[in-house]
Amino acid sequence: SMQRLVDNLQDSGLDSRSMFVYQSRRRDIPAYVLLYGEYDGFTRASDAIADLPELLKSNKPYVRSVRSVKRDITRADARHEG
Repeated sequence: SMQRLVDNLQDSGLDSRSMFVYQSRRRDIPAYVLLYGEYDGFTRASDAIADLPELLKSNKPYVRSVRSVKRDITRADARHEG
């Protein structure tokens, strides 16, 4: 649930000002997506994954481009409108 995600994030020690959460779908199942931080390139973003708390690393985080995130949010918005 969203509340469980928020509770876990508050306990993670991460800077909440660097977080953005939105609802999406994965294989037609509702899912929450956490975006964390802004990085100058793929390599820096990939390196930052190693510094995440174990709670988040256990969810297998990966780097995404801004373009792919925008596309995902646009699709999610279209599903909510339709």
